[in-house]
Amino acid sequence: MKRQQFCVLLAALATVAAGVGMVYAARECPTENRIFLEPMSLSPTFSITALGVILSICGTLGVLGAACSTRAALLAYGFTAFVASSVGLFIGLRLLASVNSQSLDIEKVREQLRADGDRVVVLPPA
Repeated sequence: MKRQQFCVLLAALATVAAGVGMVYAARECPTENRIFLEPMSLSPTFSITALGVILSICGTLGVLGAACSTRAALLAYGFTAFVASSVGLFIGLRLLASVNSQSLDIEKVREQLRADGDRVVVLPPA
């Protein structure tokens, strides 16, 4: 195996791992945080799951292309990687804009939960 094939294979395996990790993270999202995200038009759980599946398919194409040394599979890998990164950028920006535009609503819900005596988890700033 050539050095270039090996590098593509490692990148493709990392892409598959990232995709599987995104699907797992979306499925294991705590339900207590969904109360803040319900009013959004773009469901973050579905979007993250869809992007994880796209990344997994993209990485699989890369593994096949590196293992079989086929240009068509490597071209498909490059194209799907571009599409996945573009979709990921769009989903991330849309989610960020949606959360920023609803910050007052989120704060009202948090205050109501505090008044009702429910536990509100506040994460420290990153």
